[in-house]
Amino acid sequence: MPSIVEDFRAPTTNKRAHVNSAFRGPLDSLPSDAVSAHHLEIDEEDCIYSQPVAPKRIRLDNGDFNDEFNSWVYNRPQTLGDVNGDISDLPAPLDADESTAYVGHGAYENSIDPMKTWKTHQATFFQERIRFHGLGNAIHNPRCSIPDCNTCYVANAERPLLDGTTDALFRCRTCGSFLLCARCCLQRHRHTPTHSIEEWTGRSFKRTSLVDMGLVYQVGHGGFPCVNPRNPQQRRLMTFIDTSGIHHVAVDFCACEHGQTIADWQQLFRDGLYPATTQSPHTCATIAVLDMYRMLLVSSALSVHKFLQALSGITDPWGVDTVVDREKELGRMTRQWAFLSRVLRSGNLFDTAGWEPGLVLQQCWACPHPDVNIPANWHERDNQWLYRPIVSLDANFKMKLRDRIHKNHIDPPLYNGLGIQPPIDMFENWISTNIPEISQSDCAVFAALLQEETRSEVGLKWTGIVGAFCARHELIHSTTNLEKGEKYRNVDFCLAWALSRMRPQSLAITYDIACQYKKNFHKRFEALPSVIQGLNLPPADKLIFALPYWHGNVHDVNCEMCNSVKTKQGIGRTDGETPEREWSDINHFAGITREQSEGARYDLLEDVYDHINHRKLVGIGVTLFRRIKIAACELAVQEDSFAHINASISPALARTWEQYILDFEANPDTAKNPYVVAGEDTLTEHEVRRDLKREEDRERASDVGEDGEGSDSGTVTQTQFVIMGIELEEAQRRLRNDKVRIGTSPTAAEEGRILDRRLALRSRLKTFVKHQRKYLDNFDQLLSADEDERRASGLGPPEPEDTIIYMPWNSPGHVSETLCTIEKSLRAAQCTDVLKLLRNRLLAHRSFLNVRNKFISGQAARTRAQTLIDSLQTKIVELCLKYRESFESYVCLVGSEEGCLPLRRLEKDDIHIFNVDETDSEAIKNLNRLDGRDPRATSSRRKANARRSSHPARRDEPGLSTSTMRWIWVAGGVPEVGDDALMHRSILCEWSTKARRDRWWEEVELLKEEMRRVIESLKHEERVWQQRAIGAGREDETADIVSGRISFSLAQAEGRRRVRESFLTLWLRTEAPRGKTWDKWDTERLNSIREALSTDVAAVDSRV
Repeated sequence: MPSIVEDFRAPTTNKRAHVNSAFRGPLDSLPSDAVSAHHLEIDEEDCIYSQPVAPKRIRLDNGDFNDEFNSWVYNRPQTLGDVNGDISDLPAPLDADESTAYVGHGAYENSIDPMKTWKTHQATFFQERIRFHGLGNAIHNPRCSIPDCNTCYVANAERPLLDGTTDALFRCRTCGSFLLCARCCLQRHRHTPTHSIEEWTGRSFKRTSLVDMGLVYQVGHGGFPCVNPRNPQQRRLMTFIDTSGIHHVAVDFCACEHGQTIADWQQLFRDGLYPATTQSPHTCATIAVLDMYRMLLVSSALSVHKFLQALSGITDPWGVDTVVDREKELGRMTRQWAFLSRVLRSGNLFDTAGWEPGLVLQQCWACPHPDVNIPANWHERDNQWLYRPIVSLDANFKMKLRDRIHKNHIDPPLYNGLGIQPPIDMFENWISTNIPEISQSDCAVFAALLQEETRSEVGLKWTGIVGAFCARHELIHSTTNLEKGEKYRNVDFCLAWALSRMRPQSLAITYDIACQYKKNFHKRFEALPSVIQGLNLPPADKLIFALPYWHGNVHDVNCEMCNSVKTKQGIGRTDGETPEREWSDINHFAGITREQSEGARYDLLEDVYDHINHRKLVGIGVTLFRRIKIAACELAVQEDSFAHINASISPALARTWEQYILDFEANPDTAKNPYVVAGEDTLTEHEVRRDLKREEDRERASDVGEDGEGSDSGTVTQTQFVIMGIELEEAQRRLRNDKVRIGTSPTAAEEGRILDRRLALRSRLKTFVKHQRKYLDNFDQLLSADEDERRASGLGPPEPEDTIIYMPWNSPGHVSETLCTIEKSLRAAQCTDVLKLLRNRLLAHRSFLNVRNKFISGQAARTRAQTLIDSLQTKIVELCLKYRESFESYVCLVGSEEGCLPLRRLEKDDIHIFNVDETDSEAIKNLNRLDGRDPRATSSRRKANARRSSHPARRDEPGLSTSTMRWIWVAGGVPEVGDDALMHRSILCEWSTKARRDRWWEEVELLKEEMRRVIESLKHEERVWQQRAIGAGREDETADIVSGRISFSLAQAEGRRRVRESFLTLWLRTEAPRGKTWDKWDTERLNSIREALSTDVAAVDSRV
């Protein structure tokens, strides 16, 4: 019997005739021009094979065919005779469905609601779905569908049964719905033993298997026969794990020249079957299922257990047959396969003894790498910050690991330190050393420092991880474990491990506690293990520490403005928040890794990190392309804004401000910070009280003896009188707030406390009335007028908290000018003090929100956190009420709101955390959150496009004027109301003009340099892989190994060439995508790219 190839493409050398595969009949009845794309050849045993030929157009004419072939029955011999008639009898094309009606604006009803269209065909879908469970098209004549099943299709003769076969029919759910006899089914699947087979019982299909049908898979030859197989008594029943399920397969191993010199597991591996063990393997997995599960694992955190559950459900949906448990075996195989894949891509394939740390780490194509993608004389060039890498640090307390003791099971990582994580033994030896840490913060009480010693470690070996990331392109450089809290030594080791592969000459580091982390930085690094001490840490003047964009908001104002990425030179618009975006992906694996052994967790995290880095690299072309258009647009906007500001101030003042900023950038630790929020140096209320009391003490000392009052210890001075009134107002305000807080149904205890406070307040008011009679003229007339008014309104005596306290501000004409001046000073100081406290409360509110969202889980803990947040919110409301009342008093004293500047009336919209409404915040979001997604499809991008399309209006409406930055954050330097140009006197206390313009200019220059470096990196890696293909291999390499090495190396080189050309095609396109319009910012972007890639542009243009 001749060999039958699965797809029937093998031609036979012993040709007898040609028969068209579509029409069965006598050979001489076929017209010469009726030639199909596939011909059949009949060999000496009447078996038909298919041979592709050149297609030709069929000419249909009724007169060209014999009448004996006019009828047609499915699965019976037919001719072309009735084809023309069949075509003419076809029904007319169906009318367009109503759901495909055009609704305008480039949309159809089906695109708006595709499920509605499907529902109209729901009944038909049900019928087609149930039809699949039957014989389908073979209902009238069920028989084997293979044309070369003897001569059954040619002569319409019954197929002679072979020994050991039956006339039962089968179908393969993997191949399709066509029927096969037992012989053809076994012949077809001798190369694919993991397909799912069903047998037709006469009424329905039932599941069976190829091993039950008698299939024996020949290992070592891909299922083809072996001239010298092993003794059938050595036949092995194995478990094959495939994407189609878990299967039992009978296996014969090879004993010919191909299999005599290799082990059984090698024979399996060479057939695309990965063995679970090297010692007499009985379980293996196909390469397809290993690749599939690896991608599912790193993309969606699918555990081995869940994956095998899914495969078991595919294998036996009813759960009747016992599916073997191979969870441990598949877990080991996937770990090994992922490790082999990572090392294979590194290029160092054989010399395992020479493997160095970081071997499999993927280098960022856009970061600077000497001798790879930056000029040889880069040290001599201007703008050295273009060649400075930026690293982001952060900790993650979700990635815990339970402390498990495996007495009889040792499970170390497959290889320590080859990738992103350092060797476990080196790291554990380092943290076991008793090195005291002092991390007392002189800034805001930050969460990382608060929780350094308070993290729960019960039952845990590691409480989390700390990571070092590429801040610009979001690749993971390094991660290490945290044993308890976010300690500096763990962070230092993580950073050192990342720098040991980079060895930069200068470095920028962003960290949410960078203001504290930079202290004693070099001293701590000197204590690191000697293995990584020689990393050539840049000198202190080449190191920049910065706070991330959003995390900086919770720091003290002076601290933030000193350390924020917004004010650091050479950072561009890097937000420093890369770790937060990466943790959102990595945290999906917290549930899996928490219960794993340390070795399995180590290997899994390596594979996850590798996948994330690879995804970032292949998408970096799209990311940079979109970023540079956003940056070019925003740079033009900021330049226009800065030019407008400069035109509104004198050149001398502009030069003075410029010098302030230059001095600060040169010496940030010693020079005065021009970005500190104005008003923070204003005297507080307590300080004003102190100064006024000192002045009055001096005055009283000089006035003693004039009227005898100076010696009276009970005398209240004018300042003390005003202070007493302000304190009584505050007591009234607190009492009113507490009444509102307890509501209308207080408990007996709460009501008692309110009554006690009323009694105390009433007593204090009676005392204050005596002083009012002294300092307020005709005070009794004011009281009488108030009583008459209340009596006329039918109101009784007021409660103490509602009693009017007559002060200079509400008693015009009854007080002296000196008393008004005193209260005016105190009211201004009181308003400023309340604003400071309000700012702190807003910062604390945001900080606790971040702490709750990032670190707190569990209903009880979150309830307590929410109670604290609600308390802060209540305090903020009370402060707002206090400020409004104080400001009203201040306005009455001054006479107008304009005279109260820089203080203003506090509106609801003013009570926001500062800088969230910066004019370029939307652009920053688009710039740093692309992540391979099309921002054109997001609401934020649509807003950015809308703003960009109305560029002039964007600056004039709520632009850089008073609406841009809430005035409460510049309370000491706010200009006059309605004066847009003078708003920019606050350039020294905010970062929305020159600093922001400089950062966007740096961003454009960085993006241009990064795009150039990406192309150079790809060229370099392409050359390296080409060299590996033609280079000399090991002496023990056989011809087949050499062939594989050359093929793989050339494939890797070709892949990088394709990626490079795809990037250039995208970056240098001169037409807008379909459905988009080309605007001036696209032209600006194209010009910037052409400037950066001049050499490559010329090469592309020459090809075009």
